[in-house]
Amino acid sequence: MSILLLLSLLPLQACANNAFNLNTIPSGIPVQIRNTLNACMSVNPVRQEKLQGYIQQTVNIELHQRIAYCGCTSAQVVVYSDLANTLKNTGQPTLPLAQSPITVFKSGQHTVTLGTAKQLAEKPGLVLGFHCKEPV
Repeated sequence: MSILLLLSLLPLQACANNAFNLNTIPSGIPVQIRNTLNACMSVNPVRQEKLQGYIQQTVNIELHQRIAYCGCTSAQVVVYSDLANTLKNTGQPTLPLAQSPITVFKSGQHTVTLGTAKQLAEKPGLVLGFHCKEPV
């Protein structure tokens, strides 16, 4: 009886994984971390996944001290992904592939978007940057 129950759940498991089109990327896309807040937090890439055509990067953030000590006016950090050759000229993202705010009150993992799989297919030199969110 328990074997039949287990076998009946296998198709549900297969459907659940594909419902959100979530796939772990085996080799991943090489990402250079550009962290302007390194006196307050360290950032380490953990894994990449593909979700509905977008590449998601999970990072582990280790908070050393409140990011206010690094000049931020809140716990909001802007995370952007851009190409290294684009950043070479200005040092700041002008048209990032993806950008989103995250809130960093404590150490932990955060997942951010790098861009679409199509954008990243043949784009060497991907940079994932972290900086203070501008005051409103």
